[in-house]
Amino acid sequence: MATYGGLVEKSSNDGSSGNWSIPTGVSNIRGVAVGSGGSGHGDNDGDDEGGGGGGAGCAVGYKTVNASRNQIQWRAAGQPGISSGGPDGSDSKVVANDGTNYAYANGGEGGTDNNGGGPGGSGNGNESNESGRSGYDDDDGGRGGSAGNCPYDSKKNGGRGRSVSWSNGSVSLGCNSPVGPSNREGGPFGGGGAGKQGSTGPERGGRGYAGWAYFYPAPTINSLSGNTQTNSGIKFGETPSRDVKVTWNTSNTQKVEIKKSGTLYATSTKKSGSATFDIGVNSTAGSNSPRCRTFNFIAYGYGGQTVTQQVTCCVYNDNSVTTSSLTKTFSNLDPDDGVQDFTMGVPGGHDIPIFVWAPDDDDVFFKQSGGGGSAAQKKIQVGNGVIIRAKIPDYDVDITGRTSNTTGNIQTRTIRVRMGSNADFDVKLQANRPTISESFNFAGETGQYPYSGGQIHFGPSSDAKSLLYSNSINVNDIAFSKAEIDARLKSGEISTEIKVDDDDMEIKRDSDAWKTPRQI
Repeated sequence: MATYGGLVEKSSNDGSSGNWSIPTGVSNIRGVAVGSGGSGHGDNDGDDEGGGGGGAGCAVGYKTVNASRNQIQWRAAGQPGISSGGPDGSDSKVVANDGTNYAYANGGEGGTDNNGGGPGGSGNGNESNESGRSGYDDDDGGRGGSAGNCPYDSKKNGGRGRSVSWSNGSVSLGCNSPVGPSNREGGPFGGGGAGKQGSTGPERGGRGYAGWAYFYPAPTINSLSGNTQTNSGIKFGETPSRDVKVTWNTSNTQKVEIKKSGTLYATSTKKSGSATFDIGVNSTAGSNSPRCRTFNFIAYGYGGQTVTQQVTCCVYNDNSVTTSSLTKTFSNLDPDDGVQDFTMGVPGGHDIPIFVWAPDDDDVFFKQSGGGGSAAQKKIQVGNGVIIRAKIPDYDVDITGRTSNTTGNIQTRTIRVRMGSNADFDVKLQANRPTISESFNFAGETGQYPYSGGQIHFGPSSDAKSLLYSNSINVNDIAFSKAEIDARLKSGEISTEIKVDDDDMEIKRDSDAWKTPRQI
């Protein structure tokens, strides 16, 4: 429903006219127009009598405003003059620049001498149309006609004028008594003047009136919604957002505001649009997730009226994690397996995607359970597990401090892992203890002759002996490979010495040359 915005009234004895720009946002105009009354007539036939002037018309109209109808053209009729001829009254109007007629009222005609007063003017308005009353004949007192529907005044008096009273855009029409000497001048607005009667001359008709009230439409909220911030698109290194968005469509609004407890969060002059703002709170996974707040959305009309609706927005933004359920140590690993995936489990305590990474290692990658590729900084969705991909450490070749005569020490790779906003912990990959000792025996050789063919030689001879060979034995229980020793100890040999108790014995390894070991 339209709301009253204001009132403009125009009236003067001399008459006035002009243009008035309709304020932005005005939806309706109610116009009122009363013409000026006709003046009474003098005497032309020597009987010292003249007819009264006619009363003016009166009109009330109420119509809408549109984009092309943005200006009021108005005229408030002034009082006609006094002459023996009984001048006519003038028209008053409240019309739009596109020709739309809110209210138009004709002035009353001037009185005549012998044939009675002029007929009253007509009105043109869609709420009320009143024609003025005719003036009386000179032989019947020459009283002036009254404006609109007002009754006649006393004989020989001027006509009654239309009174106009406003209240918040509503108009009431009444009647004003004639004025001037002996009440012979037409009453305002639009009463006809009395005609000449003996020594009393004719009088002027009453002045006209133009006035209008303007109205603003009530603001309307057609649609309103608030979103939930999920932070699903968060990128590595970004802080979780608390921004939420309210979207609206309104009509007849000058501005909108989003408030809570007196605090202004957003404002806009757009009738349809959206506003993004900080919701002001954080979620807590498991206890207050999502975190929601309800705001007042206030739409302001052009006339100061408002309409309010509530809108709720929510946020998920907890990226702190709990890691107590994660596996952080992986043991009994075989270095020969190289790079492997290790399932750590599902982190808890967060309600948005988090990132996991190893800040000190550029060869460590992470995956999300359920598929997908690996990355150095991996986004993990809520409820999904974490898999770390890393190389198993080599065996520990330093046997200092070992606790066994047959095995070496555990080699541990420690990887620092960051997860979410708060977790910073170590993941340990532990290689098996290497085997560092091996027992073996060569089979004996008996029943062989020192010379071929069983010959017996006496005396010294350069070839007075033959060699006996043992069987070959694979020595392969020790966990260190020759390549590993070459790469890590830079010696090319396992630092384990073989000794014998016979200085005629030689030993060789693989295709190496025969060597004479030291004596036991």
